[in-house]
Amino acid sequence: MSADVSIEGILNVRKLPNGRIDFLSVNESARLHANTVFHMRNFKPPE
Repeated sequence: MSADVSIEGILNVRKLPNGRIDFLSVNESARLHANTVFHMRNFKPPE
């Protein structure tokens, strides 16, 4: 998976009239990448 593909997928997200994100417009690989980064933010490798 390329970071360019994930960034492009995030940049193509549409907003709904109420200002919220239209989750149906989020690229699946971008969504998976963002979720992985979020869950790994406090990861501490074993010593």
